Amino acid sequence: MTEPKMQPKRVYIFGAAGGVYPTSLLPAEIRKNDLYIAADGGFSAMQKMGVQPDIVLGDFDSMTNDVTPNADFGVAEVIRHPVEKDDTDTLLAIKLGFDRGYSDFALYGCLGGERFDHSVATIQSLAYIAERGGKAVAYGEPQEEGKTLVMTVLKNGALTFPPRPKGHFSVFAYGGECRGVTLKGFKYEAKCVTLSPSFPLGVSNSFLPGKEGSVEVEDGTLLILFYV
Repeated sequence: MTEPKMQPKRVYIFGAAGGVYPTSLLPAEIRKNDLYIAADGGFSAMQKMGVQPDIVLGDFDSMTNDVTPNADFGVAEVIRHPVEKDDTDTLLAIKLGFDRGYSDFALYGCLGGERFDHSVATIQSLAYIAERGGKAVAYGEPQEEGKTLVMTVLKNGALTFPPRPKGHFSVFAYGGECRGVTLKGFKYEAKCVTLSPSFPLGVSNSFLPGKEGSVEVEDGTLLILFYV
C-alpha cells in the first residue's frame, strides 16, 4: 500500500506594501502544519481578508493609529522588535520561519506600494532564502489585466513551469555572473550561456503556449520574474 504524499509545510508571510493582495493566489485551505505570519502592517490586510495569523511580529511602525503598543492582536504569539534594527520585518519573519524548521516561503504584500526600496529588500530576502537552501515566491499587486507579478530566486539548480497559455518571463543574474544557464520551452531558448548582472539579456522572454518551461543555472543566482 502506497502512503499518501505529504505536502511540504510552508510559511505564509503578509507584509504591508500596496495593501492589495492577489486573493486568487492565496491557499485554498489553511493546513495544520503551515505557519501564517503578519509582518507589522500586514496584520491589517489579513484582517480584511479574514485570514488569522499564527504570529504577529515587527516594530509596528506601519500599523494604524488605533493599535496600542501593548495590543495582543487576538493571536497566540506577538513578537515585538525595536524600530532601529538591521532586519526588515519581512526578513525577521523569514528568519523565524527557518528557526522553526520551515524552508518553503510565500510572501504577500512585500512588493509594490510607495516604497520601492522595500521591494528591493524583498528581492534580497528571496536571495537570502535561496542561499540557505530554501525556496520562496513573492507575489505583487494584481494588475488591471488581472495578472500578478511573481518573483523567485534560483541558486545552482533547476526550476520547471507547467504548461501555460502565454505570458512574459524574465531572468536576471543576481549578485554576480550566472554560468551554465539553460532555458527550454520559451520563445527564446538558451543552452549553457552566461548571464551578467550588468547586462539585461534575459529580459522580456515569454512562455510558449501549452509547453512546459524549464530554467537551470549551474553556477550562480538567478532572479526570475513572470506573471500569473
